[in-house]
Amino acid sequence: MKALLYRDWLLWRRSRLCVAAVVVACLFIPVVLAVLAGSDPRGADSFEALPVLESLGPWYGYVAALLSAYTLFSNATTMDMGATLLADGTLENYRGSGRSMLGYCLGKSLLPMLLAEVMTGSLFAYLLWAGLAHAGSGPVLFVVLGAIGAIAGPAVLAFATVQMLLATHAATAGSFSMVTFVAAIPMTVFIVLGLRLSSLWQLVTLIAFGMIALLYTAASVRRRYPNTLRAVDG
Repeated sequence: MKALLYRDWLLWRRSRLCVAAVVVACLFIPVVLAVLAGSDPRGADSFEALPVLESLGPWYGYVAALLSAYTLFSNATTMDMGATLLADGTLENYRGSGRSMLGYCLGKSLLPMLLAEVMTGSLFAYLLWAGLAHAGSGPVLFVVLGAIGAIAGPAVLAFATVQMLLATHAATAGSFSMVTFVAAIPMTVFIVLGLRLSSLWQLVTLIAFGMIALLYTAASVRRRYPNTLRAVDG
């Protein structure tokens, strides 16, 4: 999986999506924070950081998965909706190695998960720099649970989104684009839940969803890749 992560990093760093990620991280964070902090008539001192991190976590996970779509299909970002999707170049090589394809699916999620955590960490760093990193006045337990949820949320959603994209049978860029809209459903659900549930139930729901996604990936791998490819002895 380390080799997959390194190769995906090289591909992503050389793509235009790398620039898009920097723009999203640098422009989105200050604008949102300025609006949220200034929306409370009591002032920025009443602005609580953890609820914001928990709410934006699913969004960061989803965006990170889309920004790394180039590592799944080499032409996933083409504007030609009728273009045939091209393999990323590692799928058949990994199957030919005789390794379990579960490792491939998990390895393909590493870069998006790291990207999601970096974007979340950048937001928290901005909050600290701006003096807005207040944990709130709730019990310490809920503050701790909120912090865990803020860290785990982006990673879980990035993992689940990538697994949904990998499981697609899309043959064209247009059908792949439709799958990305479907993959946004979990992100939307968790953002809504973040506004309605306590930190404890948010974390429980998040862990349950992550376990379901992992079990689904394992079952999907057994169905889609029943046998790995091996070199033909000549």
